[in-house]
Amino acid sequence: MNGQPGANRLPAVLRLCHDLAHATTLAQMFTSVVDALVVGTGVRRASVLTFDDAGIMRFRAWQGLSEEYRRAVDGHSPWTIDSVNPEAILVDDVRTHQATSGLVDVFARERIGALAFLPLSGDGRLLGKFMLYHDEPADWREVDLDFARAAADVLAAFLLREHALEHLEHARRMESLGLLAGGIAHDFNNLLTSIIGNTSLVRLRVPAAEPPLRRQLDSIELAAERASDLCKQLLAY
Repeated sequence: MNGQPGANRLPAVLRLCHDLAHATTLAQMFTSVVDALVVGTGVRRASVLTFDDAGIMRFRAWQGLSEEYRRAVDGHSPWTIDSVNPEAILVDDVRTHQATSGLVDVFARERIGALAFLPLSGDGRLLGKFMLYHDEPADWREVDLDFARAAADVLAAFLLREHALEHLEHARRMESLGLLAGGIAHDFNNLLTSIIGNTSLVRLRVPAAEPPLRRQLDSIELAAERASDLCKQLLAY
């Protein structure tokens, strides 16, 4: 544990902001956050988790946690994705706290005696959580949790920015696809109009005494008109 709470806060925050600003992937962002948590709080082990598309909490980066442990607690969260203003949950002793009941054996195998759940929130919604771990039962009042909360705010801002950029890129792709589909539909509609017009001209030249050929022409014209209607609907959309 850090003997001087807050001593590493400012350098760690500055380093975190620098790393996040220069990260090119979310994986790099998450790794930077975990590194900052270890330096800024003085704990030996930490992790960051976020909700996946199915609303399940997943590990994104960690230090000092075994694969067996991560599999055992994968998806566990004291909050649901629709939780509003969740509060941090500080567990001084995993053997006696309600939030960790049912996982005591898992913590014992991983040599975790105390842990802290810190919500990662932004734009009025829960995005994920930070986890801090001690090997033995401990008093979380001796840990600089203000730094962890500041780091959570920084990461949440960057995550919201990434989400906004993803939505913007998706909108641009949809706009491009719409323009492409509109151009194709317009060209097809012109071709179908030509088919319908030429079919009508051919019918005028077919003797009434040849009903089989007229029926074939009617069938071609009907199919072309239906396809033309679909193209017009696509153009309107």
